[in-house]
Amino acid sequence: MARGAPALAGPAAGPLLLAGVVVAVALQVLFSQLPAMNHWFATTPLSPDDWLICSLAMLPMLPMAWLTHRLDRPAGAA
Repeated sequence: MARGAPALAGPAAGPLLLAGVVVAVALQVLFSQLPAMNHWFATTPLSPDDWLICSLAMLPMLPMAWLTHRLDRPAGAA
């Protein structure tokens, strides 16, 4: 493996990366919505309007991430 190369690359990285993202998002949702966590950290759950704002803020990032991925490919990648 080349120095600085990711431990997993190619098709194997896709499902593992997706699983990691799903787990991270699920834990963040639980952290923000669970009453015990709200009590311990003196926070309040997100309202539907708050979720909408977060979702709208995320939308422009998706095409930017896709574009970055398309333009910043290693030499020799298809």
